[in-house]
Amino acid sequence: MNEACKAISKQMQVFIFKAFLLICFIFFFGNATALGGFFSGIGDLPGGGLRSDVRGVSPDGQFVFGTSPSELSPVGPDATGGLGEAFIWSRDGGLQGLGNPPGFVPPGGRIIGISKASNRTGTVITGTYSLDSGTGISSPSEAFLWSHDEGFMNLGLLPPGFASMSATDISSDGAIVVGEARARRADGIFRPVQAFRWTEQGGYQLLQNLDGIPNQSTAFAVSADGLVTVGYAFSDDIERGFVQEAVQWTSDGKVMRLGDLPGGRAESLAFDVSADGSIV
Repeated sequence: MNEACKAISKQMQVFIFKAFLLICFIFFFGNATALGGFFSGIGDLPGGGLRSDVRGVSPDGQFVFGTSPSELSPVGPDATGGLGEAFIWSRDGGLQGLGNPPGFVPPGGRIIGISKASNRTGTVITGTYSLDSGTGISSPSEAFLWSHDEGFMNLGLLPPGFASMSATDISSDGAIVVGEARARRADGIFRPVQAFRWTEQGGYQLLQNLDGIPNQSTAFAVSADGLVTVGYAFSDDIERGFVQEAVQWTSDGKVMRLGDLPGGRAESLAFDVSADGSIV
């Protein structure tokens, strides 16, 4: 295929994708309106830019989580910075910024905070904070727990060799957090990654990888009871080569392949799991 054909092919892919999004919007908006539903903005935090991004919702649908520029974390001079303060939103309480973890932000520093998920009732939240160093060099991230009663809670010591942790999901009772751990390379970038599972009693537990490949996995979700974690890990064999493969981990950290669909590339990723862990 020559370069002109490639360009046309890419344009068609973009057009088809945009058309698909438009159809989905019309379908869901029309059905929501027909059923008496409606769309409503949740606002943004004061002192930053007029922007907010939603990253998760509580299992009971009463709380929304995400990030928004604020007085603690304004956007940059170009008004397009990715900075923001983690927030929680409810219909009764509106948008509430979670603030800074104690001792995390130095004088003059700016935070990048994202709240991602909560326990069943929305009273315990997990997410990730990192710093804007202003140097262009990646700063370490810190996974957090936050509750209405206690505020930020320390997750303890990081696994040896790792300097950055990002949380992606939390169990129904708020006792188990999953995500990814990162080590800093010589160029300052935080790679490679390895999936983790955290409990208050055991701290961070690195989850098993496939085929003995170190530090190449991410956990995206955990079941309500915390017994099943799903995500992906890189595998390596003679026939398929080095590919991403959907996996699930048991509570003791052991990994199980989930396979891939026939007829396409030998790759797959698992992004979520049912409450009882039986459907991925």
